[in-house]
Amino acid sequence: MTRVIASRALQALVTLLGVSVVVFALSQSTGNPVDVLLPVEATPEQRMQLIDELGLDEPLVVQYLTFLGNVVQGDFGKSIRTKLPVLELVVDRLGNSVLLVSTSLLFMLVFSLPLGVLAAVKRDTIVDRIAMGLAVLGQSLPPFFTGVLAIIVFSVIWQVLPAQGSGTWQHLLLPAATMGLFTGAGITRLMRSAMLEVLDSEYAKLARIKGASEMRVVWGHAFRNALIPVVTFVVLMYGVLVAAAVTTEVVFAWPGLGRLAFEAVLWRDFPVLQAVVILWAALIVVANLLVDLSYAVIDPRIRRSV
Repeated sequence: MTRVIASRALQALVTLLGVSVVVFALSQSTGNPVDVLLPVEATPEQRMQLIDELGLDEPLVVQYLTFLGNVVQGDFGKSIRTKLPVLELVVDRLGNSVLLVSTSLLFMLVFSLPLGVLAAVKRDTIVDRIAMGLAVLGQSLPPFFTGVLAIIVFSVIWQVLPAQGSGTWQHLLLPAATMGLFTGAGITRLMRSAMLEVLDSEYAKLARIKGASEMRVVWGHAFRNALIPVVTFVVLMYGVLVAAAVTTEVVFAWPGLGRLAFEAVLWRDFPVLQAVVILWAALIVVANLLVDLSYAVIDPRIRRSV
């Protein structure tokens, strides 16, 4: 087991190192932040002074190695725009993103799991077709479109929920539901497929032969086993959702990491953008690592294959 953990951890570190290279290169390609920070009438001397202060006159390799060395020590530098420590800005926004994603996952599980089970139990009926139609519709609508539509209906026409901002639970409902609709559609389809496979298994048939009611077969035997791939999907999606919340946070002006990254792109704030993307990558890598280790604990064949 120690060998499995060491192997997976090494793969995670290599992945994060590769991400740091890509993130650094892409952030540099967005342009020179001096063009945004200084007015148009700034003199060449003022430009050169600011470039020197920001360390942008060094070769890219030197800038990257300096950046990587600081990151290893937990120092992401200071924001070019606000002059505040980058880590402070990221930590301040991280809680809002975690709250948004956690609430959206709650929306997903509350509605998607029962709908997937119902579609499997009522397979090839009108109920199944309606459930799958809703799932396909949910996956077909991009979150930014759903978000704008939700604002028009609930904030402009009905005026029952705030359109943007944060501070109360009402501000959380629309962005969380928007994110939950898109990913929940995938969970519904996955739950249906898993339930169909389990309901057709030999032990489910044996339970029926022994006289177990269909309700007990569905919820007592099939549901728990069908949850395994769903739980795996949810764990993997948690980190992805934190990163994928950019459009939702921008549409609803939610003060999370996604909006922070969007603002960093607009201002060419390299340190902030690099820190946010690396944190996103770390969350996804850690989620994958936990899933891999859980598989190794459950299945001895995986431990022997490493």
